[in-house]
Amino acid sequence: MRLRLTSPLGQAFLLAGFALLMVGVWMVPVLLAGFPYELPTTVLRAKAFAETGVVDEAFTPAVTLILWALHPLVAWQNMMGWAAVSAAAMAAALLLLWWSVKRLFDRPVAWLTVVIFSFMPLYWTEAVLNGGYPYALFFLFLGFALFLKFFARHRLVAVLLSGICFGFVLACQHAFITFLPWFVVAFLWMHRCAWKRASLEAALFCAIAYSAFVFPLLPNALQSSLSPAERMEVFLPSVAKHATGMGHLYPDEYTYTFLRDTYDQRVRQRDAAEPFLVRQQERYIRVIFDVGDLNILDNIENGVWLFLQTLPQLVLQEYLGGAFLWLFIVPGVLVLWMQRRSLLLLMAGLWLSMEVILRFLLHYGRTHLMDIGWAPAIFAGVGVVFLCQKLQNERRHLSVPLLSTFVALVMVMQLTQANRKLFAQEYARSPVPAVYAATEALALLSSDAVVAHPRGANLFYFSDRRSVVLATETLDLLVEQGKVRDPFAYYGVTHILGYDEEYDALIKKAVPQIQVVTLSESKVQVPLTPFVRYLLHLIR
Repeated sequence: MRLRLTSPLGQAFLLAGFALLMVGVWMVPVLLAGFPYELPTTVLRAKAFAETGVVDEAFTPAVTLILWALHPLVAWQNMMGWAAVSAAAMAAALLLLWWSVKRLFDRPVAWLTVVIFSFMPLYWTEAVLNGGYPYALFFLFLGFALFLKFFARHRLVAVLLSGICFGFVLACQHAFITFLPWFVVAFLWMHRCAWKRASLEAALFCAIAYSAFVFPLLPNALQSSLSPAERMEVFLPSVAKHATGMGHLYPDEYTYTFLRDTYDQRVRQRDAAEPFLVRQQERYIRVIFDVGDLNILDNIENGVWLFLQTLPQLVLQEYLGGAFLWLFIVPGVLVLWMQRRSLLLLMAGLWLSMEVILRFLLHYGRTHLMDIGWAPAIFAGVGVVFLCQKLQNERRHLSVPLLSTFVALVMVMQLTQANRKLFAQEYARSPVPAVYAATEALALLSSDAVVAHPRGANLFYFSDRRSVVLATETLDLLVEQGKVRDPFAYYGVTHILGYDEEYDALIKKAVPQIQVVTLSESKVQVPLTPFVRYLLHLIR
């Protein structure tokens, strides 16, 4: 029997092949370098759960359980293996994205969307970093697919299944909580004629989502040492544990505990002397920690500033792929405005409500385009198909599939170039070689050694030696007070690692018995074989 590629079975084979191909494409930088440019903290949490039986509720608890379940197949120190697991999760998300977009539009738009999505720099990097996003996007797109599949005929089933999926989305990446208000508001508005039923369904969605969100914490509740009340508290996660950590403002825990007032005063003095742009860059952190004389107008101004900062990211190469993609996003938006206005408003409202919550309520400064970057991919897919149809109407000898394929190849080449530059920058400053070098050096120390190091790369990723962060900013404060020795005595530090020669001498002068752990310069650099250098030269 001959398999037609346009048949449902043929499309399924094509999609599965494309997903497998993308796993290989995403892994190319990792395979060339021999390691991901950043080591995933999710693997450390899964390893900690395997050793203690306790899930860290503050960070991606569902991902912790997923990686723990996969541990028999992938060793904890196999970073390339874990990068492949992450890429496979993102590839699975591609399948669900394709199905959802096809349900909303048609096959050409679905194919273009997944191609653009796959090569967007922000998703290529997430595909191999093994953070929470590949798994969160899988459940997000699964929720979309189930909702679209069942809502027309089995509305309650659609609400229940999508609620479960969204709960797991939150358990994989807490940042998606900003989607919830818009989901509820948009659902109630679209069904305002039957608002009572819609309100009950929205409440059910939230309840089911919360249940799924806390489900990965079940191992914590099953600990034999807990009382019934404590078991219940496990399923009521503390807001404080999900708040911005003190490390965003304070250099280390010692400063936060013993030098906080002094450091706050220095921040105020530094803020008064800095230029406007520098002052604005750091204001959101001071708003979160309430440092300085800030009022409601300052908070609003800070939110506006943070929001305006996100706009250039929409055209930068390291995020969506550059301004080139907007040649197709803009026509796609216009087409949706004319033909599917409600859908456009739903997606635009989701992005805007997310930004308002992040910038004006939570005062977060980092980008969250990963949460919503799939929407511009859809807009671009719609724009490409529309422009190809217009061109085909003018020149009959051209076919839309052929034109769409050509445009997709051009976009892939442009996005690949953007990814090449991004990965070159990331690997040039990657701390991973230093981590491997530190692991070898730390293995030579006694098991009771306590090693202090400045804030920076997690040099102790593979080591079980006890570490203490003592930042150079903290040492500068202590020099002024004549108390450099105090934190080293407080923590019982025996060795130091990662300071420059000036601070090494300063510390040795205050605590003569401390030993310096040195790293081999050759091992700190990114190792490149002649063959890999040749391949990189060809890519350039």
